[in-house]
Amino acid sequence: RSLNAAIKDRKFFTTKAGFVGIGPDKIQKGNIVVVLFGADMPFILRPDGLLYKLVEAAYVHGIMIGELM
Repeated sequence: RSLNAAIKDRKFFTTKAGFVGIGPDKIQKGNIVVVLFGADMPFILRPDGLLYKLVEAAYVHGIMIGELM
């Protein structure tokens, strides 16, 4: 039950660089994963014209809590 609760409304994804993660179920192809300066976790951004909209934070194996640095 706890696994079901943890992944409710979540979606698994892979990045072009080969990272695997889990994020909000509203993730779409073409969204990007970024690590914002000072943040402890990656975020999903969605291109919107010349700007980007913040979708939500995500778990990405290998780039959590400064692992990518």
